[in-house]
Amino acid sequence: MAYYKAGVATRDITPSNELINAGRIWLWGYGGRTVPCMDVRDSLSVRALVIQDAQENTIILVSADLGALDPAMTATVRSRIGARHGVAGGSICINVSHTHGAPVPVTIPTWQLGVANADPEYYAFLTEQLAGVIEDALGQMQAADISWGRGNTDIGQDRHFPYVGLPSTYDSTLDVLKIVNPHAHRALNDHRPAVVAVVFFATCHPVCNGSNNYVYADFPGVARNLIEADSGGTAMFFQGYAGTCNPIDAGPATDLQYVVGERLAADVLSVLNRPLHTLNGPIDAWLQTIHLPFQPLDMEPFADGLARTRANGDDVATGFVERWQAYMLRLGRNIPESLPTQLQAVRIGTAPNQWYLLASSHEVAMDFGPRVRCIWPYPRITVAGYSNSQLSYLPSSYVILNRDVRTAFQEAALVNYEGGWSFVVYGHRGPLTTEVDNLFLQGHIDLLDPGWSLMGHASQVTALAAWNGKLYATTDNDKLWRRDTVSQDIPWEFLGHADGVVGLAAANGLLFCATNVGKLWQRPVEGFDVPWAEIGHAQQVSAMTSLNGVLYAATTNSKLWCRAPVDYDIPWEQIGYAQWVVGMASAEGKLLAVTSDDHLHWREPWSDLDIPWHRFGFAQDVVGMAAIGNTLFVATKEGQLWQRQV
Repeated sequence: MAYYKAGVATRDITPSNELINAGRIWLWGYGGRTVPCMDVRDSLSVRALVIQDAQENTIILVSADLGALDPAMTATVRSRIGARHGVAGGSICINVSHTHGAPVPVTIPTWQLGVANADPEYYAFLTEQLAGVIEDALGQMQAADISWGRGNTDIGQDRHFPYVGLPSTYDSTLDVLKIVNPHAHRALNDHRPAVVAVVFFATCHPVCNGSNNYVYADFPGVARNLIEADSGGTAMFFQGYAGTCNPIDAGPATDLQYVVGERLAADVLSVLNRPLHTLNGPIDAWLQTIHLPFQPLDMEPFADGLARTRANGDDVATGFVERWQAYMLRLGRNIPESLPTQLQAVRIGTAPNQWYLLASSHEVAMDFGPRVRCIWPYPRITVAGYSNSQLSYLPSSYVILNRDVRTAFQEAALVNYEGGWSFVVYGHRGPLTTEVDNLFLQGHIDLLDPGWSLMGHASQVTALAAWNGKLYATTDNDKLWRRDTVSQDIPWEFLGHADGVVGLAAANGLLFCATNVGKLWQRPVEGFDVPWAEIGHAQQVSAMTSLNGVLYAATTNSKLWCRAPVDYDIPWEQIGYAQWVVGMASAEGKLLAVTSDDHLHWREPWSDLDIPWHRFGFAQDVVGMAAIGNTLFVATKEGQLWQRQV
């Protein structure tokens, strides 16, 4: 019996001929558009996927062929679905493809006449379709198995930095969810499970058709059609961190929408044709809002720029600056000082069969992708921008620092629009501060951190290790202890002596300890007061662990070392750096460390001095750390024992 149920539905959101013919539909995304939409090249749609687990916990993923998204519209949809169907707002994620061929869905006073406001009739229609398609999907629930896979696609490129000789980023990550009904077949003579939906996540601005003034879904629509024709299920595109990514240059005389769409579809089908990772276990979703501060308001550079844009005859740029100045003056003391940014986590399954979607508001810069995926020490992390609210660029500090506000609306607009000029276009008081990296990443760390739960006492601990489902601890009175990992306070069992221990690890049925006099010892995990045997040296150790039968140690001179757990003295190999480490453990094939500034970190165990540590959580006043399976344990200076999921 399938663990999940799923339902999928599609509704059309193409503006009506009546609205188009009446000149009421303006398209979003290009500052040079000065007349209403003229025609429809291809239709627009909104698609919803509802997933429920065995306990009827529900998550809802919605994809829409839109360029922007009003957070008030998201709130309205969440409120309606919550009131009628009992689904929490944090369980509904709405992502827009960011096509520049969709009607205006938001109000941004700095845009030109016609584009500055959504048509009220279309806005109401769009809100109804977003809520309605979810209700349609809720009415189509069926048994479902869910699997996930990752590939790559080369549909895009960094759209600025390569052209000015600066280091650039391109995130080619392609993630795919496949939902099938195990009790239904694709066709009479095709006994493969029927595909309910294929959800694919890629990164690229849908601007293949340029500023042509007709309705179009761009390459996501082309890719969806091809995937649906091959798989038989409903295809849904989710936009990634595409803030600095444009489509590939396919040369002149090409219909780029089809070139990019066909390439993306082929890459998705390639992932589907490989073995996928089956997801299993409960589902959950939650969200939080962070506030990213803008730089202080400074009218002078823009006044200077306005004079130059007028002198150069650039009517589009002049119009934006004039409207921006007027808007700032009109707001006065009410100018927002920060950008509200909603961060959302969706989880399907539990370790080791789990997958996370991390969805952020706004046009997130592409170079954030690898860094956000590295926050959590698991491979199945998917990121998406343009979710739940899309009213700004969200550049990294690297993007912000490589721009010049004073020329942002002239030649530098072609170099780095996202870090400067875009904040005039979106009607903000200035670009984000360069603290954006720390704040954005910390927001995701806080979002994902499950928190610690107290499970007992662990007094005077100097080091912690784990073996065969049990915790082992040494204490500052030179004793060795053991206890089970039940989530309650139970006595520790005394196992014998352990003099001057500063690092403890377990491997191959043996305990290993480094002492404060620079020696390495071993003894069996079982037995009372079994003698320790000296097997080598281990100088300046601050913490130890083991992984895959190898010992790892961090030292007080900020270095990371490894050696085999043989019973004689061999050299330690330096494999990297480990600053301020006070505890180490291993889980999910990764090395974990807690530092004296109370942060949790992970890194790959490979022998490479340049492998970075990635911060993923918080642990206060730790004196020892260990992990069993997917659970992390710490002993603290206060004599307490805590646990949390890795």
